[in-house]
Amino acid sequence: MSASASPPASRLHFLDGLRGILMFCGIPYHAALALSGGWWIVSSDTDSPGMHVIAQFLGIWRMPTFFIIAGFFALLVLRRRGANQWFRGRLVRVGLPLLFGLATVVPVQWFIAGFYESGSLTGAMSFAADRLATPSGWWLLHLWFLLALLAYSFVLWVVATVRPVGAVAGRTIRAAGDAVERHPMLAISVYMVFTAAAVIAGNWLWDVVGGDQFAGGLIPPVVVRYAPLFVLGCILASRPRGLAVFLQVPLWLTLGLGFASFGVLLGIPYLELGTLAPAVGELALAVGAIAFASALFRVAERVIRRPSSVVDWIVDSSLVVYLVHQPVIALIAPPIEASTPSTAIAWVTIIALTSIISIALYELINATPGVRFLATGMRSRGRSVFGLTAATPRQ
Repeated sequence: MSASASPPASRLHFLDGLRGILMFCGIPYHAALALSGGWWIVSSDTDSPGMHVIAQFLGIWRMPTFFIIAGFFALLVLRRRGANQWFRGRLVRVGLPLLFGLATVVPVQWFIAGFYESGSLTGAMSFAADRLATPSGWWLLHLWFLLALLAYSFVLWVVATVRPVGAVAGRTIRAAGDAVERHPMLAISVYMVFTAAAVIAGNWLWDVVGGDQFAGGLIPPVVVRYAPLFVLGCILASRPRGLAVFLQVPLWLTLGLGFASFGVLLGIPYLELGTLAPAVGELALAVGAIAFASALFRVAERVIRRPSSVVDWIVDSSLVVYLVHQPVIALIAPPIEASTPSTAIAWVTIIALTSIISIALYELINATPGVRFLATGMRSRGRSVFGLTAATPRQ
């Protein structure tokens, strides 16, 4: 994969900030899941369609936008540092937090889930022991995105280092980047359809090869869904004007497409689409994901115009906050729901308390060098919320 001009570094601060904000958005998303009445680590006793809609709305754009940004930065940094150095960095920055979370955060959630299911400490210990004994999706929980990042990074490293594969992939990505520059609206529209088709084909292949049984079910099928979005980020980074073109799509159009797609998703259960329902759903998800991502990129560029110590703190703290927030929600959601007069008040209360507790845990981890390295892959200390007013933002 040959190098090409990259966007100037001054334009990337808003993307880094947006990525951190998206990690924080995991708090309202998982709080809504906890109260929706659907399956989660802990489940509400009553169904809440409102919480389900909130979770669906956040889900259509939060992780898709994150993976587009991840793909963009991946190719950008790979070209600056070289494939081998970049991938070694990924193993530390992504692999260490994944192992740290598997060893600490995930078992805590097993214990919490078992306690609320059985009502006893003995039942909680038995539940946790059962989860430990059998590899399954319980081993990853909300850390699946770190495994997905490692998988995508490994594939990108192979593409960059294995010459025959890299030559074909490089030409394909450059051609897609050229199409985005020359015919942005058409190219992005085509890629929306391609994303839906790729997910449908990937899910079919996953079922054929028995992907759910691979590695004891540790590899989640959601990895298939976000791969085309990671690739889209690489495409945007492959051309000098790729990101600029993505930012130039009219905001009214991207928001209109995004909300229209969300409306289609909500309406699918009430439409008699028969066998077409899965395809329509995947197309709506793809259109909504890319449209909302473009809108969020543009809003972030306008709002996060220059380096800020607050944004730097969000970036530094976001990974730890994401790692620890889900067990906090699982622990406090049932008693808060039981003691508040409405689901909406419970949701806001859970978000507020989880944010406070998660930020406090970040500050504790950030102040502990060995734990900080394991939880973030970073040896240097991150920003502290207590020093924001006096801090100088990174340039």
